[in-house]
Amino acid sequence: MRLVFNASKPIDFYCQNSWDYDMSNSTKWMTVYSEWNSSTSFMNRAFVIPTTDRWYFTFVNYENDTSVPPIDIYYVTLYRIDTYEIHVESDKQSYSLGEQALLTASVKNDSSPVPEMNVSLQVFDPQGDPINSQNGLTDSSGQVTIALNLPSEEGIFNCIAKTSVAGNPLEDSVTFVVARNSTLPSTFDNYDGLWHTTDFAITLIAFDGESGVAETYYRINNGPIQNVSTSGQPQINMESANNTLEYWSTDNAGHEEFPHKILTGIKLDKTQPSGSILIGGNATYVNSTSVILTISASDAISGVAQMRFSNVNMTWLDWETFNSSRNWSLVSGDGPKTVYVQFMDNAALASDTYSANAMLDTTAPVIENVSRIPENEVQPMQGTKILVNANDAGSGVKSVILSYAMSSNGSWFDFQMSFNPATGLYECSVPGQQANTQVEYRILVYDKAGNKKIADNQGQYYVYTVVPEFSPLQTPLLFIMMTLLAVVFGTRASYKRRKLAI
Repeated sequence: MRLVFNASKPIDFYCQNSWDYDMSNSTKWMTVYSEWNSSTSFMNRAFVIPTTDRWYFTFVNYENDTSVPPIDIYYVTLYRIDTYEIHVESDKQSYSLGEQALLTASVKNDSSPVPEMNVSLQVFDPQGDPINSQNGLTDSSGQVTIALNLPSEEGIFNCIAKTSVAGNPLEDSVTFVVARNSTLPSTFDNYDGLWHTTDFAITLIAFDGESGVAETYYRINNGPIQNVSTSGQPQINMESANNTLEYWSTDNAGHEEFPHKILTGIKLDKTQPSGSILIGGNATYVNSTSVILTISASDAISGVAQMRFSNVNMTWLDWETFNSSRNWSLVSGDGPKTVYVQFMDNAALASDTYSANAMLDTTAPVIENVSRIPENEVQPMQGTKILVNANDAGSGVKSVILSYAMSSNGSWFDFQMSFNPATGLYECSVPGQQANTQVEYRILVYDKAGNKKIADNQGQYYVYTVVPEFSPLQTPLLFIMMTLLAVVFGTRASYKRRKLAI
C-alpha cells in the first residue's frame, strides 16, 4: 500500500488493527514509518499490511508529546482475494448410442483443489430437456464424477456444473455428441425450429472421435453443394415455411457421414402482414358507439396470427387472436370517429397501422310544421297533400316516409315524400277517397345514420274524414228545391191537358 501525506510539522506514523487509540500502550501500535526528514513535511512511502483485516493509520506529532492528540486517523478495509473456478468435462467428445459417459466437475481456488464443495450436475438432451440431475460433494481432489448411460438419441448433449461461494454462483458447461456410429463423423445443426425475420445462418457442428473432421458439406433447397471452410456456414435467405438443408461431413480417414442429414421446415418470413378494417360494414355514419368491425388481413409466408386495436393510435389494447370481425366501442360523443388496427404474423412481424373512419350520429332528426291541403274539409275523391319540415344537423336526412291507412280496410301504405326546394318542405299526396272514409297517417323521418323520428299527433295518428256526399245542412234545402220542381212540372201538365180539351 502507498501512503501520501502532507503535514505542517514532522510526524510519526503508526498503524494498528484496533480502533482504541492509546499511545501509552505501545504494544497495540506498530511503527510503520517514524523517520522523518526535518527539511520536509511530505511523506510518500509504500509498505505492506501484515494481515487481512480493518487497519487504522495514525499520524502523531513528531515531538512525541502525548498530550497533543493525533493529527488524523484513517482506516482501510483489506480483503483477501480468492479466485474460485469450476470446470466440467466429458471423458470423450463423441459417443455411440447407449454408451456410458463420464462427466467430471472440478472446483479450485487459486489453482488449489477445494474439497467438500457441493456441486450440481445437470445433463440436457438435444431438445434442451433435462435427462439427469445429481448433487455431490467434491473429494480431496476437488472433483465430482458421474457415470451416465446415454439414451438412444442422436444429437448434441449439454452438461452444466454449478456451485456457489459466499453466495456467488459459479457455472461451467460442456457439450458432447451421441451418434449412431462414433467411428464416423457426425454433424449436427443449431436451428431452433422458430420463425426468423431476417437472413440467418445455421451453424453446423461436426465431431469425429477417431481421425478428426476433415470437412463439412451442405446444400440449401437442393442447390449446389458447398463446404463450410470455403463458403462459411449455410445462410438462409429465401422466404419460406419449408426451406431445406442437407448436410454431412468427412473425416481425415476418408470416411463420409452417411446417411446425410436433411433438415426441413426452416422458416424465414421477412415481409410484414397487410390488412384493412371497416366500421359497420363500411358505413359512413353510425348511430351507436357499439359497432362491429370487419377485419381483413393476409400474410403469404407465415400467416396472420394476431391483431390489436386502438381508438387513438397511441394507447393500444393487448394483442389478441386474429378474427375477421370484432365488437368495438367507439369514443362517445357525436362526430367523426377513427378505429386503428395492427396485425402480427406468426413470425412476430407487425404490420403498418390501418384505420377506418365513420361519423357517429346518435341524435334523431327534427320534424316541424306538419300540415295538409286542403286544410279543412276534404271532399269525396279529392286528393290530400301532406307537407312537413324535416332536417338533421348530424348525418343529414336520408328519407321521409308518409304512412297512411283507410279505416275501411286497415291496410297501411308507405310512400316516399319528395323534397320541394321552392318551399323547403317534403310533400306527398293521399289519393282521393269516397265519402265518409277516415284516413289515418303519420310521418317517419330517417337520417343517414339510421336514427328515426316519428311525427304524430301527440302519440296518436293524424286523422281526417272525407265529408259525406250531402251534409245535414244540405238536406232541407234539397227537399225545398224538389218540392218547387214538382209544383212547376205539375202546373205545366194541367195547362196542357186543358188546352187539348178545347
